[in-house]
Amino acid sequence: MNIIITDRWGNEIKEPDQATLEKTINDVFIDKTLPEISITNGDYYLDIINTGWVYLSEENGDMYYMKNAKEDTIRQLWEYFYTDQLDYLFAETWIKGIPAFNGDYQG
Repeated sequence: MNIIITDRWGNEIKEPDQATLEKTINDVFIDKTLPEISITNGDYYLDIINTGWVYLSEENGDMYYMKNAKEDTIRQLWEYFYTDQLDYLFAETWIKGIPAFNGDYQG
């Protein structure tokens, strides 16, 4: 699987190892040096924001999100994605659609 992590400013890390994965998520939640981060495998995209918003989108255009997700939940989602456990990822409670179209908004 081809994994690419992209930060808010477009910097990419291709094929990150486990240590890089941990450092990146820590940059979002502990060091607060990154407000948001995205990971993709080419078919799916998982975007996390340190305010608790999580977005999951498929290459075919389907979109899902969570709001007010706890840090440990987000870390688990990140791990599922990185280890290609997509069945576990999709088994989580997602809201289908785009927040602005569902009456939710990112604020």
